[in-house]
Amino acid sequence: MMNNFDLTVSQLLDIANDLKEKIGAGLKNDGTEIKALPTFIHPKKHGISGDAVAFDLGGTNFRAAAVSIGQSTTIKEIAEKDITEMRADGFSQNDLYHSQWETIHKLNISKGLPVGYCFSYPAKSLINGDAELIEWSKGVHIADMEESAVGKPLMDYLNQKADFNFKKTIFLLKLKSLPVAIQLERFDAAPSCAKF
Repeated sequence: MMNNFDLTVSQLLDIANDLKEKIGAGLKNDGTEIKALPTFIHPKKHGISGDAVAFDLGGTNFRAAAVSIGQSTTIKEIAEKDITEMRADGFSQNDLYHSQWETIHKLNISKGLPVGYCFSYPAKSLINGDAELIEWSKGVHIADMEESAVGKPLMDYLNQKADFNFKKTIFLLKLKSLPVAIQLERFDAAPSCAKF
């Protein structure tokens, strides 16, 4: 019996080359099959040490981790919440922030830590290190958030709600792996933006 999922090396190369071309087209033009934004990440590579918090907002989950960075990265605590509720009609910006706070406040974190934020939605980097939501995807349509900064309002909400006194937020847009966020998010990393 033939397995339809067995591909030859030639077929895999064709798929990879087709994807590369489509991503290239998405970087050059709007309205293509694969939308894309250029990615620029310039993380500090030496002398990074200390505690931080990493957030990851994806399509169905929100994860938060307290981490320690030095010669190696240690995840001290992690909390996760299913947030498919984001797709519900009438789900608001305040609902989103409260849902994230419910996860973050489970962690035993010190005040004043820097935050690394994987924001898995189309956004552009701002010169101040924040990110601006271009448009929602993945079935999410939260009113009044598109074309607005996403970092400062969240940090303001969290600091007011629980006096975390979070410091600088570094955005790592569309990176799916929390450990990647932990490795890249730190004091002097530049904001990034990637394909969506």
